[in-house]
Amino acid sequence: DSKYAAYVQVVERCLQSFDYVSEWADVTAFLTKLERSFKTYSRFAVVPHKETVGKRLAQCLNPALPTGVHQKALGIYEQIFRQIGQQQLIADLALYAYGLFPFMRNASLNTKPQLLDIFSQTFVPLGANLRPCMKSFTAGVLPGLEEASVEISGRVMDLLDRLRETVDTGPFFYQTLFLVMITNAEQRESALKYLAQRLPVFTQKTDVEQICGDQGSLMVRALAASLADSKTLVLRAALDVVMTRIPLRAAVLEERDVVLLVKSASEVVLKKDMSLNRRFYTWVLGAGETDAEQNAHFAQHAHKPLTKALLGSFAATSSLDHQHMVLRVLIGLIDKLSIAQPVLDTIFVPLLQQLMTERDACVDGMLPVKLASVSRMFVEMLDPIFTWSSVINQLTQAAQSEETQRAERIASALRLLLFLVQTFELDDDATLQVHVPMALLTVLATLDRMVAGKVDAALCCGFTRTAIELLTRVPTAVFAEGHADGTQDVESLYETTRAFYSMQRADSTEGDTAAVEQSAAKVVRGTGLLYAIIGLSKRVAAKLGAHVAAGPASPAAVVGLEDICHILRTATAYARDFAGDELSADNNNDEWTSVFAQVVTNATDFGAVDATLSTLLELVDRGMLQRQAVIGQLDAFVERLWATLSTEHAGSHVRAVQLLCLLRNQADAAVERRLAAKLAGTDFVAELPRYAVFWRCLRMIEHDTLAFVRLLLLVIDNAQSTVLESRSAARAWIVRSAGEWEYVLETLFELLLLSIRTRRKTESLVLATGHTSVRQQHEVDFDCARITYYLSTLQCYLELAGVVHRMVSTVPVSTSALRACEGVAELGSTWMQVAVLSALDFALTDAPADSRLAADVDATRARAAELAVFVVTRPGVVWPAPLVADMQARTVDALLYCVLNGRTAMQLPLLDLLTSLIGTQVHTRGPQTMQFAANSTSVGIAADPRMFSRLVLAAFTMQLDV
Repeated sequence: DSKYAAYVQVVERCLQSFDYVSEWADVTAFLTKLERSFKTYSRFAVVPHKETVGKRLAQCLNPALPTGVHQKALGIYEQIFRQIGQQQLIADLALYAYGLFPFMRNASLNTKPQLLDIFSQTFVPLGANLRPCMKSFTAGVLPGLEEASVEISGRVMDLLDRLRETVDTGPFFYQTLFLVMITNAEQRESALKYLAQRLPVFTQKTDVEQICGDQGSLMVRALAASLADSKTLVLRAALDVVMTRIPLRAAVLEERDVVLLVKSASEVVLKKDMSLNRRFYTWVLGAGETDAEQNAHFAQHAHKPLTKALLGSFAATSSLDHQHMVLRVLIGLIDKLSIAQPVLDTIFVPLLQQLMTERDACVDGMLPVKLASVSRMFVEMLDPIFTWSSVINQLTQAAQSEETQRAERIASALRLLLFLVQTFELDDDATLQVHVPMALLTVLATLDRMVAGKVDAALCCGFTRTAIELLTRVPTAVFAEGHADGTQDVESLYETTRAFYSMQRADSTEGDTAAVEQSAAKVVRGTGLLYAIIGLSKRVAAKLGAHVAAGPASPAAVVGLEDICHILRTATAYARDFAGDELSADNNNDEWTSVFAQVVTNATDFGAVDATLSTLLELVDRGMLQRQAVIGQLDAFVERLWATLSTEHAGSHVRAVQLLCLLRNQADAAVERRLAAKLAGTDFVAELPRYAVFWRCLRMIEHDTLAFVRLLLLVIDNAQSTVLESRSAARAWIVRSAGEWEYVLETLFELLLLSIRTRRKTESLVLATGHTSVRQQHEVDFDCARITYYLSTLQCYLELAGVVHRMVSTVPVSTSALRACEGVAELGSTWMQVAVLSALDFALTDAPADSRLAADVDATRARAAELAVFVVTRPGVVWPAPLVADMQARTVDALLYCVLNGRTAMQLPLLDLLTSLIGTQVHTRGPQTMQFAANSTSVGIAADPRMFSRLVLAAFTMQLDV
């Protein structure tokens, strides 16, 4: 057809002209030509190049173009729709919907009536044929409801009504509307306006089916999406629809849908908008006029879905943002107690348990910072009595549960309590001064009940770990606040603490709350609290100790016993500081002390031995336990600790020695006597390895230098024994311990110089020859035998240890060594000098005048001279010349005095000493310190010319026994 071809060419040339459009006037000219083309060939019911025509017309509806252009384009749409007819429009619907449907939001007020005419006259009559593009058409019409013009919004409302009736008599229209709300945030406000006017009030489930069909969840998701919108107007409109159209009391939705809707609605409290909160509260509390009616409505219809929504959302997702939101919602709900309190009563404990699970799942064992921050804020905003009663009641209820579930429930409750204490900053006064002490007593009292029967070691360990954590958080000021009645029966503490928190629950059946509070006040602070903690700890310790002492105990049982002993020691320390004489020494033979003694002697794990014995010793030291409790079991205690020094218990050696030192502090020399008896017996060889361990560990701890010195002396004595096995073993130990020779010398010199006080005086004498001499003399008698023994022991050790070469250059530095050497040798003298000068002092000091022990003193002097001879005759040692000259002069004076006074007993020892001094190697150059042999000369008598005349005189008058 030539005319149709001409029609196609005209339209094609017109469309090509669009490529040269540069301003809006050009667009108008293009549209005029296009319109003229269609009118000229109106008899043709088709549009040539319809895809391009639809695209160009859509471009002409650009919001940046003037209203006139828009009206011109809409006029062409009308011309096309009249020309092609309804059937062709159905086929080409997508081509023209592309430009027309989105235009409503950007159309001007003058243009919208024309657009609505097109929608109403052209599209609505399509009926069911409009269903493929129903969603986009609905989204295109809805913006008209936002117009302030009543005429426009009314026409849009009527159009939507006609659309609902025309497209489908079923729920299709509403389903489409709900999909628009879910997927298109910009249309939610308009859609909610329509629903607010057209959605019926749901009173039964059939009402929902009429509107939504079998897609009731679709409506809920649409409302939930609207409730999650960022616009306040949308939230307000959505809450209005929910509040007025879906009353909770009607129960028209499935449970999962109610939970989702309640969850979404509850999140509006995050906006902190009172108008939104008021709508939400009205919905969940109902329209009752009284508080009782509202509370009943909430409990019956809203409580379960709200708690399930919040807790389920928190537990079902691993997203920190969602968990953070749930906690913030709870914080927002706290202001409305009629809602918050029932919800918190239900979900607080499960929420803490979920937080604990989240913490345990973290690699570093800590909650993520964001979640930790909001959870702390949440707990801080709660009333402390609610927080603590909720957690403590979990423990007390678990303790009263069936035996098959009891252990598991108690363990869970203890973990929860520990999580609460460790995670949240519980620093308010009510918590620190009331709830932490009460929680501690509850834990100990519950543990006391648990261990009365069969002991569950792991469970006991959980109790004691929690109790220690609580005890560390009790302010010391609490123990000092007044002096309460300390006579309350410990056995009643469980009922007191249980009732104190149980009566805080809404369903509490506790009767006399005043009596409960009065009983709690006696034990929550001051000496009452101390009495309670100490009393409960003793009872628990006795039962745990009996379990451990009865046979091989699990590590958990030992840890539990160690923990309860720690609690007992800590509480008694507070008692000493704050209770004074009110908590004096225990005069009763309590069960716990005898049980502790059994643990020390029978327990296979040294940790239990350490814990119990340390507790006994500390309590005796603090005056909280009679000393006889330790002294009465001293033999058994010493035996057990000494046995621990075997090689099988290497990890416990140091602590066992520490405990022996502590026992010695309480029992004085009795411990040392018992240990000495072991080394003095016939089993010396078998006991020596334990002493070797004891000696090594003793060096690692602070102690009195002379503590357990008797054991060292016994070992050295056995080195001179006539029994070959003992002598060989002792000498082998001395050689092996040569690396610790300084410690041995410190001990021996302190014994020699300080353990027995010997006062000396010095006087100048004029000898018969006209020479003056210096004479040393003891002022009083002393235990000569012990000094002689110490001198012999010292010489024996030096002979066997082979440490003389080390003594030449080593200077005493320890406090005890310097104290012992004071007055004997100058500061900075070597051990070699200290040894020879100490021996020389004893060798040259005469007995007191008219002493009855003159012979004993001479024996001591002879022994000291022998030691001095041994020291100065060591090969390879080079002595400072001044020191040797001084010792020679002093020895000659003493020898001359003995010769002139007929003291024959000392002449030979002193002559031997002088001979040794004359034969020593000395050095005269360089610093006056000791050296090994190098560039030495013999000093002889040439060191002091005056000595020659004295020696000649002594030789002529000396009387020696032949």
